[in-house]
Amino acid sequence: MTYDPASPPANPCPPPPSPSLQSRLFELAVYFLRLGVTAFGGPAAHVAIMERDLVQKRRWLDRTHFLNLFAAVNALPGPSSTELALAIGYLRAGLPGLIVAGIGFILPAFLMMIPLAWVYCAYGALPAAASISRGLDAAVVAVVAIALYRFARTSLTSRFNIAVFVAAALADAGARYLAPTHPIPAPDLLILAAAALAGFLRANRTSPPPAPGPHLPRSPSPLLPLFLPRPFALALAAATPLISLTLLGLLMLKIGATIFGSGYLLLPYLQANFVDSHGWLTQRQLTDAIAAGQFTPGPLLTTASFVGFFVADFDFKLGPAAAILAAAIATIAIFLPAFLYVAILAPILPRLRQSPALAAANAAVVALIFITTITLAHAAIGDIPTLLISLAALILGLTLDANPALLIIAAGIAGWFIYQ
Repeated sequence: MTYDPASPPANPCPPPPSPSLQSRLFELAVYFLRLGVTAFGGPAAHVAIMERDLVQKRRWLDRTHFLNLFAAVNALPGPSSTELALAIGYLRAGLPGLIVAGIGFILPAFLMMIPLAWVYCAYGALPAAASISRGLDAAVVAVVAIALYRFARTSLTSRFNIAVFVAAALADAGARYLAPTHPIPAPDLLILAAAALAGFLRANRTSPPPAPGPHLPRSPSPLLPLFLPRPFALALAAATPLISLTLLGLLMLKIGATIFGSGYLLLPYLQANFVDSHGWLTQRQLTDAIAAGQFTPGPLLTTASFVGFFVADFDFKLGPAAAILAAAIATIAIFLPAFLYVAILAPILPRLRQSPALAAANAAVVALIFITTITLAHAAIGDIPTLLISLAALILGLTLDANPALLIIAAGIAGWFIYQ
């Protein structure tokens, strides 16, 4: 019997077995719990950290696929970085992976919010939050800028995509400039939809443009069914703990189902529902609640945990034990729509990967991140120390590929020492 080198061996080495569902779920739980503990800085920083960890280091997906997911979740209501985590969890381990990734990302921030809210109810202040946040925000600018550079290299590969990037950046900057006097409903969603339509028309020049679909308003209306004048709202909420917690949960559910543009836009929603409509928070209390969300790692929408605890303990007078339950109800309610949206959309995401519309939307996503980076830099870098912190984080991230979470934590410590 002669050996034919062109034929395969009789018993070829089998490929390495793929990880079991249990091991993938364990990987997801460990990673997103760690991310939830260390991911300071808000949605843009979370996306930058996930890109570095899951695209560059673990190679769970490539950068184009990552951008596709990010473009898709940006077109949904809800917190974009949390929905990105949910989508990655689904791709890795199906519906159980979506649930594990989401809980892992949200749970650490929720557990941190409870003692912060208790301290705030007891003393009316959050010690050292402002000084730490100044250092955190300066490093976040650098972390987002590094992610922007990587995304641009992947997405802006043609003249058409560069043109989409420029047009989207100008549109987003214009919408932000006009927002104080002429608010534009859901500008991020409109920009992404326009970019996707441009990509589709370019690939199908003979096809008529699709009819534009409806879009939800960017800012909630106080005339929605949950609006009640302040005296009636307080009287009804005080009637029984069950009614109080139900009202709180419904308000948070409405916010989670309608908020566009990630957790950065939570402020106007809480303003409309908890300050203007119901009077459960003062302007100062709202500002402190938002600061608590920025001060802690994880999704910014866990500010709902702080608000739920504070409202139940301070306004409804239900006591700390019921306040913890209120915080849990508020957190579940505000994040539940995101879980449902991604669970419904996730099965069709693989079919969208090769879409020219999504490729153009990716270029628009890069533009939105670019304008966000400029906005963050303008707000965070106000003096020489914050400029030096941001430059140091940028240099370490680009030259040494330093872990973004460690950079942000170190910057927060530096801010505490400088501004305390």
